[in-house]
Amino acid sequence: MNKKKYSVAGIEIPCPIVVASSPCTETKSNLIACAEAGAGAAIIKSCLTQNNMIDDYQKRHFAKNSYGIWGYSSCSRELLKTKTALQILYETSNETNMLLIPSIAGLTFNCNEWLDTIESFNKVNAKVIQLDFFYLNDRIALPDNMEKLSILLNKITSAFELAIIPKLNIEIRPSSAFYYFENTGIAGWSLLDSVKSVYIPDSTNLTQRICYPDQASLFGEWQFPLTSDYLTKLKIDSKLPILAGGGINNVKDIQHLLNFGADAVQVCTAILKRGPRWIKEILEIIENIPEENYINIKHDHKVLVNHEKCTHCYKCLKQMMCENIVLKNGEIDIDQQKCERCGFCVCLCECQALKLL
Repeated sequence: MNKKKYSVAGIEIPCPIVVASSPCTETKSNLIACAEAGAGAAIIKSCLTQNNMIDDYQKRHFAKNSYGIWGYSSCSRELLKTKTALQILYETSNETNMLLIPSIAGLTFNCNEWLDTIESFNKVNAKVIQLDFFYLNDRIALPDNMEKLSILLNKITSAFELAIIPKLNIEIRPSSAFYYFENTGIAGWSLLDSVKSVYIPDSTNLTQRICYPDQASLFGEWQFPLTSDYLTKLKIDSKLPILAGGGINNVKDIQHLLNFGADAVQVCTAILKRGPRWIKEILEIIENIPEENYINIKHDHKVLVNHEKCTHCYKCLKQMMCENIVLKNGEIDIDQQKCERCGFCVCLCECQALKLL
């Protein structure tokens, strides 16, 4: 039986599955269904910061093509009102012990708007709050805006004792997140949000062109390698807990993220498509995974050569990716001082003489 411990922002939860902020978590009935299926926690659908008025209501539209699943709707359709999110939190918490995490989205860097909204959830004893930067109007990857976010996080964590976790998106790379956010007092990381992209219809399906404006949200299984990349890089630099998600489709994906250091995983697409029963089915599988199957990934690994398996094909020498593989006394050798541990040579070695440890 698997006895691994799971947590969000340092708060222990009974299982690794956290339901991501999504339509799955925008109603009390959905949240209760997820709790009954065994979810360890759920992030309530993001609400807009207080004192923001948006009049841009447009219905949701979805389409699937060769690139993935595309979704579009307006901010006023997609974001809950603070009052609604508070009501959902209050009513749901009376019926389940599942950890409920409010998520707050803002359109600007105005500190007061964020602080006032967080205070509303602080009054009802929320333990963790996710900050959603997906809807910020500015290009947040620019250094000036990253500095503004750093200042915002410092002010928020100074004002409240509850745990704050920022949700990263494709504009906030792991190295930038670590540089600007690590020492702001946040309690952990949440990743990875769907991707804003100019909608690309299949050339054979011209009817899809009418559904979307400049940008849509692109999500689905294709996102998983990006999630894994964010997790791996953050795990190397940061000591904070990581709630990882994006593109998770099966138990293998969950186990991969846990193996690479995630403290829990958040799931959206699989539950949206298959309903809360997916949670129960996955947890039954996880329960029977032997504990030894969960490994601790070391980031100081190195490439080792098994000379008995080497067939001297020299594919690892002929490649042009790396110059740190040399021939010494007729045998393949790795310059460990210069080796980046990228694993490219391991991918090329058909006789499995090279191994990344």
